[in-house]
Amino acid sequence: KCPVIEGKQRISESYLKYTVDESKMQGSAPDRIYFPTNTLETAAAMIEIASRQENITISGSRTGISGGAVNLTSENIISLEKITFIPEITWCKTKNSWSIKAGAGTTLEELRKTLINKDYITKKKPEVELIYPVDPTETSASIGGTIATNASGARTLFYGPTRKWVKSLTIVLINGQIMKLQRGQYIAENGEFKFSEKNKPTRCLKICDIAYPETKHVAGYNLKHDMDLIDLFIGSEGTLGIITEFELFLTPVFPQTLYLYIFCDQKINVAKFVTEIKDQFPTPLLALEYMDSNSIELLKEHRKEYGESTGIPELNDSISNIFYLESGFKNDIQLDEIEKKISGHLNSFNISTDLTWAGFSENDSQIMKKFRHALPEKVNSIISERKRTFPNLTKIGTDMAVSDDNLYEILEYYHEELNKSGIEYVIFGHIGNGHVHINFLPQTMEEIDKARKLYKNFAKKIVSLGGSVSAEHGIGKLKKVFFISQFSEKNITSMTSVKIFFDPEYQLNPNVIFVKKKP
Repeated sequence: KCPVIEGKQRISESYLKYTVDESKMQGSAPDRIYFPTNTLETAAAMIEIASRQENITISGSRTGISGGAVNLTSENIISLEKITFIPEITWCKTKNSWSIKAGAGTTLEELRKTLINKDYITKKKPEVELIYPVDPTETSASIGGTIATNASGARTLFYGPTRKWVKSLTIVLINGQIMKLQRGQYIAENGEFKFSEKNKPTRCLKICDIAYPETKHVAGYNLKHDMDLIDLFIGSEGTLGIITEFELFLTPVFPQTLYLYIFCDQKINVAKFVTEIKDQFPTPLLALEYMDSNSIELLKEHRKEYGESTGIPELNDSISNIFYLESGFKNDIQLDEIEKKISGHLNSFNISTDLTWAGFSENDSQIMKKFRHALPEKVNSIISERKRTFPNLTKIGTDMAVSDDNLYEILEYYHEELNKSGIEYVIFGHIGNGHVHINFLPQTMEEIDKARKLYKNFAKKIVSLGGSVSAEHGIGKLKKVFFISQFSEKNITSMTSVKIFFDPEYQLNPNVIFVKKKP
């Protein structure tokens, strides 16, 4: 039996936070919210709900910004926040790797502290400091949710997204069946998976190869002719099954890390600056981030209003672009190589090496991270203030990426169209992956409509350049129009056939990625 809260009235009074996420999309109260504490209770809830032929919205930490956890029409919410247990670290001799097992409700911050404080179960103690390197901005995100969305972050530049780090999953299907998947255990044969259940005929799931953008990308299912079954569920946004437990690969930390801000006081070719520093860097470049001139103006305003507590340093009026990078290195010899390379790179763009801010400690990292995170905080505060005049006003933020070859063209296109529109905006994000966020800051409902039209035009341009309309936040409920623009009708049909195989009545996370067609 699974713990449950029942009644729309009770839920409306005390549990409404479970109906929404950080997209700020309006949700509604369901009839029931289930709070399983383990996989078996989750399966019991699924069986009970399936017997009523009702829908389910899956809730984690609700930090997503694509509306995936917003309850619109489901009679039931299943919250996974209580599925936590003491993590266990294991050593795999054959793969020469460490991994950690935990429950889906475990947050990124909890996992980080677990590894730092060594608060885990283990038969063999690691002799090196281990980390889980995937670093989404929101550290309160549940790891089950980050797996469901194949989340990434600044360090994706070096470490890749979540998918690369998932070793095993426990998944509950809509009928209550529990699947335990180990990476490498189930590989498609001739583009087909076969599923056997007791006293039932074998079912076959055909997988069609889909060509994906050669960029950071998380839109729709990851379908490949020879794929691993576990990869079908990673990034599926909770539309195929509920992830209740996971095992993640870990990696040793670099002996030392450089954290560096570069403040540009020259008008530069941003795309050229990025591609050249990536090509020439002598040690692993873990992250390469960016803030444009509009971002800088907002940050200066924020510091002027709230002072040093914002974490924002004094910024000269001449600063027009800011870059942030992280690099792992072994010793002073490698650090000397880094310093020479950066100095030469800055000199080639007429940027003074005095306009840099370097750090090497974890404390430095946290201080610098506070500076980066001050920008989205300022953006959100501006929107909150403007909503007082226009309650339906929202921030509109893009999540698209292109290859390095197309970075210059897309940045030029963005600036040209945005400046013509007259809408206030900032551009920032993971430029090392060709992935920048445009945050529109509309001041009227007319500007909201204009921003949405611009977003659609940007998506068309991105697709024409072979890029991705969703690089890290998924499709959710808000970006289905961009999903349709990304893929052909044939590819979408291939994906929906997978959805129907696991969830024929579209009961799991309805209206996420797909909309059920009327018979």
